[in-house]
Amino acid sequence: MKTKSRGVTLVELMVAIAIMGIISTGIATMFTNIQRNYSVEDARLGINTANQTAINKISVNLTSTKRLFQNTAGDNAFLALANLASPTPAAMTGSVLPVINDGASLTPSSGTFVTSAVGNSLFFASLDLPFTTVPTILDATASTHTVRVDSYHFNYYYLTQNTSPSVGGSPQIMLWEWHSTSVADYSQITSGWDSTLQSNLVKSLVTAGYKYAWDPSQNTAASAFYSLNASGAVTALGTAPTLTQSSAAAMIKPITGTLGVGYRYGVAPNTSAAFNIPYTVPQFGTASGLFPSGFEIVVVGSSSAREVLLRLVLTAQGAFKGYIANQKITVATARDVH
Repeated sequence: MKTKSRGVTLVELMVAIAIMGIISTGIATMFTNIQRNYSVEDARLGINTANQTAINKISVNLTSTKRLFQNTAGDNAFLALANLASPTPAAMTGSVLPVINDGASLTPSSGTFVTSAVGNSLFFASLDLPFTTVPTILDATASTHTVRVDSYHFNYYYLTQNTSPSVGGSPQIMLWEWHSTSVADYSQITSGWDSTLQSNLVKSLVTAGYKYAWDPSQNTAASAFYSLNASGAVTALGTAPTLTQSSAAAMIKPITGTLGVGYRYGVAPNTSAAFNIPYTVPQFGTASGLFPSGFEIVVVGSSSAREVLLRLVLTAQGAFKGYIANQKITVATARDVH
């Protein structure tokens, strides 16, 4: 006997659709939560790696320091020589070099800690690979010499502020690095060679691309630089030259994953009730306007072994609750021999 197949009733269809809707909603919610959790971890890992990379790079460059500059009129005159060529951004309002205190402490709770000495930018000259004359050059007696001359470049680490995007309710703050072209050591160029050898040495330096010689012992910018001429002459400028930019770049570049929904990031602004992260900014300085934000620098110790404390706090904001933040603090040793 043949039986008739019964169709699906409206009630059964509605129940099936409702179940599918519940399942779909659950799957969508689960995927959204997974994606959000991944984005949190993505942001946390991204700014942690970016922070460590930036701090390490500054610390390594400090190991070859020749001279550290501080927040004095004389040293700020050297900083003013740095040509931040477009599109390299200018330093944000409130950017200050630290003040060096030989006998001070790096611990805020210490009686010798100087809060007013904290800075949020760093400017120093560091050693390049030395210039060596190859082939050898001649002196007045036609004897050949291989001459080695130290060379330096200037480094500037500073904060900038972008109009967008916003992070923590404030325009994005970024950490930038700037480096100058090389200058030769004036005292070594003029250290007792006969006039013929000195002239040939200068010609070799000019051929190699050097425009200026620098006397690190000079504390006045207008008296510290000399022009190197193709004729072999070394000429006192009587004024400070522009330090030409060799390279410049933003230092905070987190890598984001493929499943994250993206996030905004930057150096943490000074914390307030509206911007709640696990770290207080500032920790060492005193907040004033944008100063210091999440980049603080303290320099203490003798000139032969300065201790440079670097603190960098980064934050990220995205499709997750609140803010992600990361802090790195390190102490690097630097010379300041001039």
